[in-house]
Amino acid sequence: MDHFSQLMDAAVAGDHQQIAWLLEHTDIDPRQHASAALRAAAGKGHSACVQLLIKHSNPYDRKSEALGVAAANGFTECVKLLVPVSDPRANSYKSLIDALYNGHTECVKLLVLHADLNKVYGVMFDHLKQGILPRPQVHIELENARQAAEIERHLPVKALSTGRKI
Repeated sequence: MDHFSQLMDAAVAGDHQQIAWLLEHTDIDPRQHASAALRAAAGKGHSACVQLLIKHSNPYDRKSEALGVAAANGFTECVKLLVPVSDPRANSYKSLIDALYNGHTECVKLLVLHADLNKVYGVMFDHLKQGILPRPQVHIELENARQAAEIERHLPVKALSTGRKI
């Protein structure tokens, strides 16, 4: 089996030790096939693998698809790792919209602060016209997530970690 296939298998399986070994001991280029290993790890929620692969991949590949698959599947830890090195606005805010439509509120909160909500609402309106808006209250969920993200962004870290109400 070639090194790229081994890398892909390790990414899908969540074997971060195998990924680390391959990155250190072979000439594998994780950017191969548009950072497919990063997308595979993110799509399975393997945050330790994503953390290793980010340094050697291009998270912007295929319109930041690694971020998109992590958000669509509700893998919050992967989204946290990918947001700073990806484009949350890519592909008409697909990452945000997929997370929202799939009910992944924590991912929405991580993405909504990077969004132009007028554009997001425009995409959602198009989906409504096409009959593919998953539930009528989705715009309320988006606004609630935006407000929660704004509040969390301004709270002291200690208050967030203890769960105390302020």
